Amino acid sequence: KWGGGVGMNFSKLRPKGAEVKGTGNHAGGPVAFLKMYNAIGDCITQSGKRNAAQMAILNVYHADIEEWITCKQEDPDSLSTFNMSVEIPDQFMNLVTKGKGNSSDRDIETFNKITEAAWKTGDPGVYFVDRAERDNPTPHLGPLVGPNPCGEVPNRDNEPCNLGSINLLNMIMIKHDGSKGLNLKKLDETVRLAVRYLNAVLDNNQFSHPDITKAAYETRKIGLGVMGWADALATMNIHYDTNEAVGLGKLIMNIIQKTAHDESEKMCEEITEEEGMYPSWQEPAPKRRNATVTCIAPTGTISILANCLEGSTLVHTVEWGKQKIQSLVNKNYSVYCVDESGKPTIKRAFDTKMTQKKAPVYKVQFDTGDFLIATEDHPILLVNRLGRQKHEIGEYVQVKDLVVGDRTMTLERKWLDYDYVLSTPLIGKGIPEHRLLGEFKIGRKLKEDEVVHHKDGNHLNNSTDNLQILTKSEHAQHHTQFTDFNLKRKGKTFNEFYGEDKANEIKKNMSASHIKNGGAWNKGRSWSKEERELISIKTKEAMSRPEIYEKFLEANRNRTFTKTSNHRVVSVELYGYEDVYNLEVEDAHNFSANGVIVHNCSSGIEPHYSLEWERTMGDGTVLKEKANTGDFVPKIANEIGIEWHIKHQAAFQEHTDLAVSKTINLSNDATVEDVKKAYIMMWELGCKGGTVFRDGCRDTQVLVDTSDNATHNIVSPEAIKYLETNGRKKMPTDVQTIRHKMKIGGEMEAYLFGGKYEDGKVGELFITATKEGTTIAGLLDAIAILTSIALQRGETPEALARKFAGTRFEPAGMTGNPNIPTATSPVDYIFRWLDKEFSDGNGHDGVNSGLLCAECNGPTKLVGGCVTCTDLECAYSRCG
Repeated sequence: KWGGGVGMNFSKLRPKGAEVKGTGNHAGGPVAFLKMYNAIGDCITQSGKRNAAQMAILNVYHADIEEWITCKQEDPDSLSTFNMSVEIPDQFMNLVTKGKGNSSDRDIETFNKITEAAWKTGDPGVYFVDRAERDNPTPHLGPLVGPNPCGEVPNRDNEPCNLGSINLLNMIMIKHDGSKGLNLKKLDETVRLAVRYLNAVLDNNQFSHPDITKAAYETRKIGLGVMGWADALATMNIHYDTNEAVGLGKLIMNIIQKTAHDESEKMCEEITEEEGMYPSWQEPAPKRRNATVTCIAPTGTISILANCLEGSTLVHTVEWGKQKIQSLVNKNYSVYCVDESGKPTIKRAFDTKMTQKKAPVYKVQFDTGDFLIATEDHPILLVNRLGRQKHEIGEYVQVKDLVVGDRTMTLERKWLDYDYVLSTPLIGKGIPEHRLLGEFKIGRKLKEDEVVHHKDGNHLNNSTDNLQILTKSEHAQHHTQFTDFNLKRKGKTFNEFYGEDKANEIKKNMSASHIKNGGAWNKGRSWSKEERELISIKTKEAMSRPEIYEKFLEANRNRTFTKTSNHRVVSVELYGYEDVYNLEVEDAHNFSANGVIVHNCSSGIEPHYSLEWERTMGDGTVLKEKANTGDFVPKIANEIGIEWHIKHQAAFQEHTDLAVSKTINLSNDATVEDVKKAYIMMWELGCKGGTVFRDGCRDTQVLVDTSDNATHNIVSPEAIKYLETNGRKKMPTDVQTIRHKMKIGGEMEAYLFGGKYEDGKVGELFITATKEGTTIAGLLDAIAILTSIALQRGETPEALARKFAGTRFEPAGMTGNPNIPTATSPVDYIFRWLDKEFSDGNGHDGVNSGLLCAECNGPTKLVGGCVTCTDLECAYSRCG
């Protein structure tokens, strides 16, 4: 119920200055109406999630086209709710590109201005109206007016969008020979189910106006598309800018469209042709339930919502063992996962977040007694499907597609040959856990002559702090004395063999914990199996500090994975409605959750924008994201030639009823000629429209490349100075934070968190009220946001204290803080604390302290951090 928008065509409005007959007034023109609608859009927030989204179209031959083209150049964010486009007929493009007809300098000049403006701001895009009209399935109802906000649905007046997308990444399977390919049967089943699902959405939806309801049911248009195309290509080790990728895209979309048409026809037949066809059907259109069935929409938001786990799901972390996913939000940690060959590995996890509130979730029960609760689309990695060939080894299957008997990929941790090892059903003996952790610690694979050494001699203590990388010669030298002893002792004890003095000298070189463990060399014999199993207990007993003992105990207990690798599905059933979460894992598509390997997608048919980026959501939330492509390194969007972007768009458009939403992301050094080339090629290859976006052309953009080689991050000293003095200096990803507890009058408690830049200056403020109602909590949240913005734009704590210290409202009173003994309000306390903590503390000088003078009982004020009597004759003062 949130995330929508509206498209509008302004071409019928009078040009600016045209006389409005009978009134004596003149028309304001289309741009004036744009500003009005943008102001309305700013006031409309859909469920508190994002602002209204709007598409504005103007015909290229309108008298105000020049003002339309350039209206965003001076301030690109002034019409922030609008995507701007120019409606261009074939006649215009023929004149501009081929000189056919009566070409004029005005046409060429207009096209040049369109491309120049798009280069500067990303607006306007182009909408090829004649190309769209040729695919109008119901011309007898009238012409198409224009597209929706993202351009993928050319509509008549009042027609709504009803769209869905298939995650192509989930359609890729690993075959028995190890190669990867498209699972055609699964794709067929998914397309047919999606067509029926979108029809059900249409039948059950409640539209906001009767005219919209009428338009929706007249044509019953649906639009089934794809997402995760770049992820799917990367999984198959195919680069985006290749004929192989373009050809595969055309093939996949052809299959989807034919299957979707067939299913729509079947639905029509099931109801009876006369009642089953969309009401406005006329010959010679095919007899289907829907006038359109396919469309390629952008999916940046819905891909974030896909594949989610219930909050109490246990994620197996390296640092803390098993932890509930909801407790890992905003934390940096590492997880156990598997690589493409099914071997255990360790990767960094990030961006753990709640993705949906009260989403429908399903419980998958396994024969081991374990279970997993997740949304129906969450993929689980299977080893194979017992007795069936439907799913190949190593394929991800969504929860809703699991059947009884499916065997899942699991991780097992067990004691084997003197070490803990991790194994999966696809490998034999297993991989030593300490080797994986050692490699993860140093960020690379071990060299042939390297080993992982346990510092304390306890092979059960695989804490990374206890692991050390040594060369084989260093390791051998470390153990040589004990090897010599074991080979030559001839029944002698260690002390008898070396003599008391040398034996004691050798022992001094060993760690204390190794000695306390009672190593085999100290006993004069090898460890027995029973003794090996007791090593961990001996280590714990040797730890005298309770907090260390508990931490070690918990870490080892929680790091246990599964009792058996034989997790077979017993049942799948609706569990209820729960808040759900998701996370990202670098260079992998999976992690261990409740002992089972689950999946952790790029937007639409776009290539990867970057391998690391920040996505700014409509509510201002910044999501840090990474592309998960394994060892394969795909080219990112602005590394791919313009022609390949458009070839992909044209390939998908060829087998799409509606249109393809496509943005060509250009590098910052792209030229106006590049934009011109892009728009012309779109038209020549049969696309219905498109847009470009040159990286860094706006101060604010939805996706920001944060990789090390992001060229737009290289700025001049002058630009840095401007940002620090006039613009907003954003906080780095990781910051040092000071936490402070605020108490006022015995009635209120809150925690203040001040985040610092690398130079120690404060740049952000967070406030958490512990027991306050929504009014105070909301007020404090607003104060924190506004203060953070002010600090990042150059305001000092001292200046803010001058403005806000002394503000009076309840709660007020004594604080228990000797530096701020009383506060006249929470606002007074907050800004005085900021001033004292991050400045010289004098920003609130002259502010009434709220205390009476201890000598004369008169009012006092704050001066230099001290409480000073306002009566000059009294002159009482004490430290604040």
